[in-house]
Amino acid sequence: MIHWHLMRVCVVFMGLTLMPAYGDGGNGRRLESNEVFSPTPDAPSSSHPHIEYRLQKMLEGAASPKGTAQIQPVQIHILLAEPLTEETRLAIEALGGKVEIERGEHLQVSLPLMRVSELAALSQVQYVRLPRRAEPREENRLVPQSIRSEGVQVTFADQLHLLGVTGKGVRVAVLDRGFQGYQDLLGIELPLEVTTKNFNLGEGFEGTRHGTAVTEILYDMAPEAEFTLVAVSTELEYMAALDWLRAQGVSIVSFSLGFDNLGPLDGRSPISAAASRLFDEAGILFVAAAGNEQQNYWSGLFNDLDGNGAHDFSNEDEALSVQLREGDEVRIILNWDDWGEDPAHPRAEQDYDLYIFCPGTVQFSSDNACVSSVGLQTGLLGQEPIEQVFFAAPATGRYDIFIVRGSPGAGARLLRLFVGGSQGEIFPMEYQNTASTLVSPSDGRSVFAVGAVDIDSQQLTFTSSLGPTWDGRVKPDIVAPDGVTTAALGAFFGTSAATPYVAGAGALLKSQEPNRSAQDLKLLLQQASTDRAAGGKDNEYGSGALLLENFVADERLSPLSGVWWNPSQDGHGFFFGVRNDRLVATWYTYDGAGNPFWLLSAGSMSATRRYSGTLYAFHGPPLKSPLNTLFDSSGSTVATNEVGSLDIDFIHPGEASINIQLSGDSLIFPNTFSLKAQPFLAYPAAAQNPQVPYTSKYNGLWWNAEQSGHGFFINIQESVLTAAWYTYDDSQGEPVWILTAGSMDSAAAYSGTAYRFSGPALMPGANLADYFDETGSTVNGVASGTFSITFTSNTTAVATIGNVLSVNETLQLERFNF
Repeated sequence: MIHWHLMRVCVVFMGLTLMPAYGDGGNGRRLESNEVFSPTPDAPSSSHPHIEYRLQKMLEGAASPKGTAQIQPVQIHILLAEPLTEETRLAIEALGGKVEIERGEHLQVSLPLMRVSELAALSQVQYVRLPRRAEPREENRLVPQSIRSEGVQVTFADQLHLLGVTGKGVRVAVLDRGFQGYQDLLGIELPLEVTTKNFNLGEGFEGTRHGTAVTEILYDMAPEAEFTLVAVSTELEYMAALDWLRAQGVSIVSFSLGFDNLGPLDGRSPISAAASRLFDEAGILFVAAAGNEQQNYWSGLFNDLDGNGAHDFSNEDEALSVQLREGDEVRIILNWDDWGEDPAHPRAEQDYDLYIFCPGTVQFSSDNACVSSVGLQTGLLGQEPIEQVFFAAPATGRYDIFIVRGSPGAGARLLRLFVGGSQGEIFPMEYQNTASTLVSPSDGRSVFAVGAVDIDSQQLTFTSSLGPTWDGRVKPDIVAPDGVTTAALGAFFGTSAATPYVAGAGALLKSQEPNRSAQDLKLLLQQASTDRAAGGKDNEYGSGALLLENFVADERLSPLSGVWWNPSQDGHGFFFGVRNDRLVATWYTYDGAGNPFWLLSAGSMSATRRYSGTLYAFHGPPLKSPLNTLFDSSGSTVATNEVGSLDIDFIHPGEASINIQLSGDSLIFPNTFSLKAQPFLAYPAAAQNPQVPYTSKYNGLWWNAEQSGHGFFINIQESVLTAAWYTYDDSQGEPVWILTAGSMDSAAAYSGTAYRFSGPALMPGANLADYFDETGSTVNGVASGTFSITFTSNTTAVATIGNVLSVNETLQLERFNF
């Protein structure tokens, strides 16, 4: 079920598993009947292998003496043997049905309920079920007034706004259940103009205010972005909307909904795979809520200790208890790992059933369960490994849930049990797991999943869903604030509120550099985050809390910044610092007499990423004086020694062409040659997926003004640091590189072994990654002491060199402000 933010309640934890938290719970409850494979009294009188169990129950209820035969159409999901033929379309229409959405072998049809059995009998129809759809939570009254989301300041987005970075030129889409009241907020809390598209065929475009609140937050983050609002409800409406968005010029999708426990949690569900394809094939960043279900799950392998067919939650207990109040609307969904190779065309053959016993039950047998789900899983096309019940609690008290093997062949599959309210309520569960509680599509391989932290404490909210996925991937990818204020919903909690902050941040980064790809944005967002736990990316906070401070502090260093080199040119390593349209280029070399000197050039770049400027020479050891003192605010040099001109063409972020023209007596030979960005990746494996360089707030050249020659190049990607500097070995009379690389000790500290490499600058023909194997150990380097660094701010650090070339010292470093 599609689900939003949750009401806050108190839950007492005892590790990952909760033991009984109320007096009438306890152990010793066992299924008494051995006839566990017989249907319960509430099962349909004639079970149909091609109709979902819940739908069969609806049919029986409508046909019973107390029921009302439904003439009004209901929405039905159909799986066909092949794409829809005209003959089958006409047959559906003859039953009073209408095909609403057609997607391959999957259809969404509006049809009178009492004609479902006839529909299932059509030759092309393989399976018929209810669509997976949204369940809205109660909403607050709409209050049109000027409200600014608190998270804009917390994430430093307001500081980017002051620099003119507002999302201009970027189109974002909000995909949600509905946008009730949006017109009343246009020009106030929403843009003056928005594009709208409705795919929600059951309730219409304004079925809920949830999407309106989401759009408010995204608009606060990126006030000059262009907005497309799209309403969906069922999974086929969702997938049709994604298909439509491919041609709408959208760069980012914000999706604050989620499907609860209705597919494999490994990125292969149709819901998750469709979102990943939008990223992989269309280059659209899909930002999705991780979910608010941390307290709603139990999972584990089926374990029947006594052979009576019922799962044992503990050595002496076969039931999981939940406390409910009379009238509580409850959703209980059992999902297990029998989805096969293609979850869009399931053929589940491992059969499990759900039995729920009402308060006061003392004999737990299949014939006195008050509600159950005993659908068939016999390997037929369309049968899913899911059992689900939705019901209103008839009385207040303890409800006992049993999971029972529905057929003798069912093995020990991984079970995933969800218990929650239709409005997002949490019902404390006797046994519980908080890990792997994500909703789809946040488990998608290319989906950018967002968790939630409290806006005040910046601690993870107790509802925010956790990873990993079933296939072991870390999720969420990032966390962002919740507990903020909107006009549409008032206080807005959960990952629904957090998600548009991340999508809006992506729009800001895209507007800074329009050529940034969806992959660039994903990496930039992760590297811009502030780690909230030791050890790097984790299954609670992901890469950390969204924080755009480094883009403000760095005044937006472009990914073009960094060290560039030509493998065939000894010593030709160039440092380019690029911010907005301004470039500073500098490199260190020797004249014909063997004297060291710097060559520098600075000025503005063209819109086509071309730079042309005057080239200046400065004698002296590297980094002896601050380079930024050599240029005034207009870019003109103060201490000049003009030697020629410099032209640079950036072909793409990893390749450039440079042309050096000299006038008068040459200190170096003029030349034109190609350059490649030096990735400075710590491990060879990382080279297969190169990351956008120079996005960590600590990346760049660091130096100590009082120490001639002490310039350190530092690059951090994810939680891996590489540091390199070029110096001299006085004992050998030769230039050497000192390098160190490895995982950060914490978010702002690193320590590791320093290795020595002889040869000219940047070691022509070799990538620094070649010198470290997968464990971080060097392949060709010679251990030469230690190096540690602690970043005390974005621009200051303390570095300690331990016995490197017999040097032992602690340096106060500053980052070069190009």
